[in-house]
Amino acid sequence: MFVANGIAAIAGAAKDAAGELAELAAQTDAASGMIQAKLGLSSEDADKLAESAKAVWKEGFGDSVTDVANDLATVSQYLGDMSDTDMQSVLEKAYTISDVFGADVPESVKAVRTMMQNFGISSGEAFDIITAGYQNGLDYSGEFLDTLNEYSPQFEAMGYSAEDALNLLKNGAD
Repeated sequence: MFVANGIAAIAGAAKDAAGELAELAAQTDAASGMIQAKLGLSSEDADKLAESAKAVWKEGFGDSVTDVANDLATVSQYLGDMSDTDMQSVLEKAYTISDVFGADVPESVKAVRTMMQNFGISSGEAFDIITAGYQNGLDYSGEFLDTLNEYSPQFEAMGYSAEDALNLLKNGAD
């Protein structure tokens, strides 16, 4: 009796695992199609990005592979051509900003792009600036990322670095 119950439990677990794998495969296929449509990529390139989306989702980010793929497409649209590893890193940082501070992924990636273009910094440095701004209460009006997008070109034109700009915003808020 105990052996039969154990075998039934193992069979049930195997069936559940097979169902989860089938669902993951279906989400990955849907993600690939969405990426291909959104970015105009070949099916092979879209499949590679869908696999990157699946890897990010498996790290605990996003609600589904399809949602992660949509955000990955946004990263690609905003930041252009980059390695799969760099794209995954950017997306994971954007999700972290979203999870911790409530910022929308597209908005944080847009701010990163603006800062990279205007200050000549890396995406990692831009995310560090954004994080420091949130930690220092610079989103008190709910428009911190908009402020970075709007005023980074002016700060850069005046010769300020990204860190200088953050300090000016902090001093102004204080």
